[in-house]
Amino acid sequence: MKFSELAKDAETLAKHLPVAAVKLRGHDVDVFRIAAGDILYAVGKAPALLDAWTEEGEGRATKIAEALSSAGLDVIDHLIAAGLKATREEVSQFELDLSEQFNILNAILKHSIPDELLEKVHAGLANAGLGFGETASAD
Repeated sequence: MKFSELAKDAETLAKHLPVAAVKLRGHDVDVFRIAAGDILYAVGKAPALLDAWTEEGEGRATKIAEALSSAGLDVIDHLIAAGLKATREEVSQFELDLSEQFNILNAILKHSIPDELLEKVHAGLANAGLGFGETASAD
């Protein structure tokens, strides 16, 4: 087998394997990594999410909650649907409460964005002047 075939199979397989499970109304529900497009969609609609994802420690939960509350249901439903491999309609019909939404989103985000990539994305957005973290100096 060619390495390129093996790599392709591994990538395809990884997309279909759960990375975590969350308790939801007494059941363990599988959580999957979300695609880069889903992340970009969310950050485009709610730029504060990027800072929240990179926050460490106790303040992270608060920042995520604040960013998501300003993001709107469209972004929340989009991310949850992507991370649960469900449709947005299924997510909306299930009527998740705030705690359920947060637990699911926390698991999705924790397992979807590698730290190295997050740092690069964060730096790139800062350099573009989009107000994320420190901006590059204009010498």
